[in-house]
Amino acid sequence: MIDDLLVFSRLNAQPEPLRPLSTEGPLNEALHHLSAAIEAAGARVTVGGCPMVLGDARELTQLFQNLIGNAVEFRRPDRVPEIQVDAQEEGAVWHFQVRDNGIGISPEYQEQVFGMFQRLHTRDQYEGTGLGLSIVRKIVQRHGGEVWLDSTAEVGTAVHFTLLKAESRGA
Repeated sequence: MIDDLLVFSRLNAQPEPLRPLSTEGPLNEALHHLSAAIEAAGARVTVGGCPMVLGDARELTQLFQNLIGNAVEFRRPDRVPEIQVDAQEEGAVWHFQVRDNGIGISPEYQEQVFGMFQRLHTRDQYEGTGLGLSIVRKIVQRHGGEVWLDSTAEVGTAVHFTLLKAESRGA
């Protein structure tokens, strides 16, 4: 919990300026940090393109780590976790999706999960602090984007977020 609180508080500090960068580096770094959990779960992670965005590499690593980590953790015991990371160009932004075939989130909780310390399960069911998605929201907002999800309980979740294209500095 202390680590997550430190991450969240750093996001409130003076931010580094956003710079053009490929999302490949932060995504690969996140996958490296999660490699043991991915292997233990037998998860399969597929990645579409890694576009150039305006961003902070450290924060984007945390963003991908939280989203992919959630997809690995909140899995169904009867399925191999399948996680897909994709991005589509939409005007001045890249629209990212992190999709999984996990436990899903009922519609009435889909906004609540972005709040601080919001947990839908007890700690003996799933570990965590309830800060992961609030950190995701904070990072995406700082990067000038939006984040939302669509999910079906017992089917899976798609977390969507937008990031400014690298050439959109003036947008």
